[in-house]
Amino acid sequence: MQNSQNRYKRLGINTIYTFIANVGPQFVSFILVPFYTFWLSKEAFGIQDLFQVYVVFLVPYLSMGLYEAVFFFPKDKPQEEQRQYFSTAIISVTVIVASFILLWLLMPQKVINLILTEKMRIYESFLLVTLATGPYQRIMQNFARSLDKMKVFCATGVVYALLMMAFSLLLVPKYGLYGYFIGFISSQILSTVYTFVGIKGWYYLSVKAATKSRFREMMKFSMPLVPNTTMWWIVNSINRPILLSVVGLEGVGLMAVANKFPSIINVIFSVFFTALQISVIEEFNKGNYRVFYNKIFRVLYFILLGLGFVFILFGDLLFRWFIDAKFHECVYYLPIISLGAIITSLAAYVGSTFTVLKQTIHFLYSSIIAAVVAVAANALLIPKLGIMGACISICLSQLAMFLYRWYKAYKHVNFTNSGRLILITASFLVAMLVYYVFEYSILRQIMLYLLLAVFIYLNIDMYDDMKLILQKVIKRKSN
Repeated sequence: MQNSQNRYKRLGINTIYTFIANVGPQFVSFILVPFYTFWLSKEAFGIQDLFQVYVVFLVPYLSMGLYEAVFFFPKDKPQEEQRQYFSTAIISVTVIVASFILLWLLMPQKVINLILTEKMRIYESFLLVTLATGPYQRIMQNFARSLDKMKVFCATGVVYALLMMAFSLLLVPKYGLYGYFIGFISSQILSTVYTFVGIKGWYYLSVKAATKSRFREMMKFSMPLVPNTTMWWIVNSINRPILLSVVGLEGVGLMAVANKFPSIINVIFSVFFTALQISVIEEFNKGNYRVFYNKIFRVLYFILLGLGFVFILFGDLLFRWFIDAKFHECVYYLPIISLGAIITSLAAYVGSTFTVLKQTIHFLYSSIIAAVVAVAANALLIPKLGIMGACISICLSQLAMFLYRWYKAYKHVNFTNSGRLILITASFLVAMLVYYVFEYSILRQIMLYLLLAVFIYLNIDMYDDMKLILQKVIKRKSN
């Protein structure tokens, strides 16, 4: 009894640490949006966003996914084995990063011009430094988790967020995008050094401890994860290079700013989902698993679409308050991007069934389907519709993923209340239609508030379900 309670207490504490480490930087990034939009131009935002897209794509390859292996293999092992895994990962990544930088420097300028525009090449050195340091940050953080040094892991996220805020406030007003990149790289390096010191990394790093056998062992585990990461990159980021070629850097910058508010949906979902994951697993082998799963789905559906209604109703107001006037046109894309974020979160929840069933191959299959749809939709729609084409493509690719997962999960969870869910979805989609068809006016606002009232009425019977789930999150039963 006591051991079970301790396990849940430990899980709760680790969840809090993980939440702070992950959400802290996102929160700081979000609250700095008004600051960045005031000091940076649309082109500067576009360059920053494209560089981030390139980093997200390349870092898994530069690290060969070893940041995943360095969490899994050293856990609960003797210190000597931990040294072998950690040292092998660090030395392997160092060789790969050095080879990549050398290859880039020897690359013909014509090839580089295909990747970076003339205005982007000014900041080329910042991109290379970011790529060179990024893998180490991930390895350090995951190794800290493997050592169960969750306080260090948590503090690293806080240190990074505070450093990024301080450097941005000091440097961006004076140096613009140069200041942003200097602050970003400095924060990344200093937070990595902090983690190394926090875990006393010198005890685990030794050239002699690195072995080929450990390298092969970790590679066998980590490399299959990289293609799945690439599929996700295609789904979420392939629109940026296409936007660059069609509408230019300013279009990419507008897309980046438009994405900031819907990212709140993903953050709130991650908090909700992290808290409920253990309950989903606990209920799986019980007779009422399907009932509980559907209750969670219904509550989650209400919360996510409710946030979508907030952005439809108050998006214009939020942008007037928080975003510089030169980016106000981004609010036009807010509802459709919010819909994409909602579908993404729903697909993630439906996918939790594959985790408890140990059928994780469906994650790869669904991401491949979504990637194919993303490439086709972006290639067809962006040339015709510009930024709106990119927004619609996000929704289509995420919808493809959701429908595949829904189909594969249906026989295990037997989704209920389909008729009610269709009506709820219809009220939200009609609200989006009203937003885009009618110009901003009192009539449009009245219609939107009426649709919100319909949405709330259709969900008015959910009080008991929400109460049940809240109890599951706050007070877990011991085995």
